[in-house]
Amino acid sequence: EMLDRICTKHPNKQEYIYYRALGANARKNVAQLSDFGQEIESAFRLPEALRPSDDLVYSTVLRMGSHYTQLWMHYDVPDNFLCQVRGRKRMLLMPPQDVTDMYVTDSSSPVTPLFSPPDFLASPRARVAWPRA
Repeated sequence: EMLDRICTKHPNKQEYIYYRALGANARKNVAQLSDFGQEIESAFRLPEALRPSDDLVYSTVLRMGSHYTQLWMHYDVPDNFLCQVRGRKRMLLMPPQDVTDMYVTDSSSPVTPLFSPPDFLASPRARVAWPRA
């Protein structure tokens, strides 16, 4: 049901659905693609040339979002693959050295908005990083 809701755009309703898979114990276990069920595991295959060997895969976090969903600015430490299945996506990429100027703590940044200049009064150091975005 959730996949149907994520994939269906309702013209008169902006429904925001965001799903992030976690391990069985969110504080102790990492997420693995095999944990999401056979349908998803068999549907998602990276091309062989891009697929790392199983001993190099730490986790396979699966995120799904509906139309209109916008994620916060964050920093991913492990390597990632972005697979856009339907529609389009805008991304803002910044060099890793900008984590301090974008106020990243742990893995997230409070600097907003993402696709227009942020509030430089609230986040003055972001003025240094923003031109490199």
